[in-house]
Parts: sequence; structure tokens; C-alpha cells
Amino acid sequence: MADETSAQPFMRALARVLRDSDHQSVDEEGNINWSTFARDLPTIHYETLRKIRVGERALDMAAIEEIAKAAGVPPEHFAEYRMMQARQLFDPKEVGFDQALANLRRWFSEQGPGEEKARRRRPA
Repeated sequence: MADETSAQPFMRALARVLRDSDHQSVDEEGNINWSTFARDLPTIHYETLRKIRVGERALDMAAIEEIAKAAGVPPEHFAEYRMMQARQLFDPKEVGFDQALANLRRWFSEQGPGEEKARRRRPA
């Protein structure tokens, strides 16, 4: 599992990791006791984890890193973490204006001619 990355939303991917690893928070029927899992999180309390689970609290890189460690996978396993890393490549506050612009130019140069317009359109 450690070498694989997920293409599922965070909570679905986390549940799969916990079930596949037979984590102590998973019972014999495959149900996850989130309170038990939260005990492995040094700075995230159960209520914060609950809010993340139901979408009342946004994920950030630090939360994903802590949750991933408790689950026994690298944070890059989760698609949201990889997306956050990608966003940082284009953020002048993170990498500086010149590097962000160079990253943007490289990204556009790697795209096919019709893909730029397709990316701008949002599904209905």
C-alpha cells in the first residue's frame, strides 16, 4: 500500500487504508471507530476529525500529514495532498514569483494545443 497512491476523495481513501491495514480502529466487520483512530493523532482531536470527515472543516497539509502518519502511509498517498503540493508550485508566496511563473510556463508548454481551452471550461 505504501507505494500506491489513491485517486479517491480523502475520507474514502483513508477508510480503505485503515481497512486494508487491519488498523486497531477497524472492527471485524470493517467498521471504523473514528474515536479510536483519533487517539493516534497527537494534535487533532476527535471533534476536529469528525468535522473533517463531514466537510465542516477544510483539510490542510499538516492535518493530512498527521492523519497519514497515524494510518501508516505517506501523505502523498492522498490525492488532496498531492494537489496541495501542486498548488504550491504555482504560488509566488511559496516559491517566489519567478519560479511560480517558470512553473506555469512549463506546465502550459507540456499541455497539448486544445487542452488549455478545455481546462478553462467547467462541466455544467
